[in-house]
Amino acid sequence: MELVNKYVPKREDISSEGRKKPILQRSIQKKMKERNKLWKNYKMYPTDKNFVAYKKKRNEVNQAIRIDRDKQRKKILNNCKRNSKKFYGYVRKMQTVRAEVRQLKCNNGTGLTQTDTEAA
Repeated sequence: MELVNKYVPKREDISSEGRKKPILQRSIQKKMKERNKLWKNYKMYPTDKNFVAYKKKRNEVNQAIRIDRDKQRKKILNNCKRNSKKFYGYVRKMQTVRAEVRQLKCNNGTGLTQTDTEAA
């Protein structure tokens, strides 16, 4: 056990630090809880009535999420002059084509890579 503690690296949990999730409004979170309860109810008692209730709440939640995303997007776009860092961060996130791989030094010290495939 001493060897394990000494030589095996400890795993660090970076789940909450590394990624930031978009903040949902409390009303949407509440609707999501209700939707999940309706789904559990349907799975326990699979009737048409329960499924229709779940579908209605599911569609309501999806619509609320879309509306909230649109509001956030419009807010970022309208405030691009005042908050350019947030605007360009959003633009960068929405890009489908990323920057190419830069030149790298080779392991044997011969110089730099010439193509993206060599660098990758």
